[in-house]
Amino acid sequence: MRDRSEELFKKYGFEKGLDLLNVMTARQFGMITEHRAAHFVRENVNFFAHETGTLQDA
Repeated sequence: MRDRSEELFKKYGFEKGLDLLNVMTARQFGMITEHRAAHFVRENVNFFAHETGTLQDA
């Protein structure tokens, strides 16, 4: 998870990287459903698509 978090911070910046890491961690611990995690990404898809250059990477 640590390697993944460092990549997220480098790729999306601290705030968005932390948001993504929190969602991934909450999903991993069963605190939120997969549906809720997917909903978070969909809500932020414009940001992630803009940063990655494709919707597929989001």
